[in-house]
Amino acid sequence: MGLIREDENLTNRFLGNHSSIESIRKEIEGRTTICQKVSTALDLPMSNECKRILAYAAEETERLIAHEMESELSKSGPVRDADTAKRIAEALWIPKYGADTVASQAPLQAELKFNVWIVTGSSSTGPPLYAFIFQPDGRILSSGQWLTKSPDPVD
Repeated sequence: MGLIREDENLTNRFLGNHSSIESIRKEIEGRTTICQKVSTALDLPMSNECKRILAYAAEETERLIAHEMESELSKSGPVRDADTAKRIAEALWIPKYGADTVASQAPLQAELKFNVWIVTGSSSTGPPLYAFIFQPDGRILSSGQWLTKSPDPVD
């Protein structure tokens, strides 16, 4: 039917005269059952039981998604382990203090306390570096160098 409709010249080449094209079209149309068209914009009628089942499924889906998101955030935020926290601290320190200073801080220590990674350097030549990184989202809370001695009192 599509070939006949789209390319009449090609159809004539294979079938010959116009009368055979029309007879083929009429035979196809005669065998085709034409149903009343249903609008896709309308809601299909459903029983109350079906509506209730769909509502329960939607509630369960929302509950599972919320639970999954909470458990993922609580057990494994963006800063999941000590090595990641150390790499973040190094990336933060290198532009500020230089690669040599950061390298002299090895080995780095990282400890998670109250959802905050505390990363510290262990330099013997200068003040150790530190970084406080919020575990759930990776925000830098604070960064700098520890004081090695107390400041002189002001008279």
